[in-house]
Amino acid sequence: MPNNEVTIDTSTAVWTWTFSPGNITIKNNGTIKLKRANGSQWTFVSAQLCAGSTNDGQFTFKTPGNNIIDIDDTCTTAGTWHYNVTATLASGLNAGTQTSPDPDIVNAPGSTGGV
Repeated sequence: MPNNEVTIDTSTAVWTWTFSPGNITIKNNGTIKLKRANGSQWTFVSAQLCAGSTNDGQFTFKTPGNNIIDIDDTCTTAGTWHYNVTATLASGLNAGTQTSPDPDIVNAPGSTGGV
């Protein structure tokens, strides 16, 4: 399953988030891993589907540590789901907790391309 590295520029009051490779297309069930970029000072708090993206039981979000978030995806229904991630910066000029813009998980069971 795909790994998605997350970097956050916390040097400004409103943090800049980067998800690499970005939106993820899934064609089989499995776990998507969001990994904190090496050397990051911030930590993960949580992840969840955004309002309007109904969780029909396909997704389970876990934060097993402050460096990684696992998104279990059963990939049973085709569609696009928006999710967001919350992180915290314990100290520094822009210390606090902020939530990301919403990247997408695109479920395409049985299709070609994607993971």
